[in-house]
Amino acid sequence: MIRLLLLDVDGCMSDGRIIYNEKGEETKNFNVKDGFIIRSWLTMGQ
Repeated sequence: MIRLLLLDVDGCMSDGRIIYNEKGEETKNFNVKDGFIIRSWLTMGQ
């Protein structure tokens, strides 16, 4: 059973772009498929 999953998201789960909004705050784009599979793993582990 997997009890801990550590992931580096910069460049692995994101497309590597950094976007700044109108307030100058940094945001990043993530692929929804990556988030879906992580949520699936969490659900299966319960």
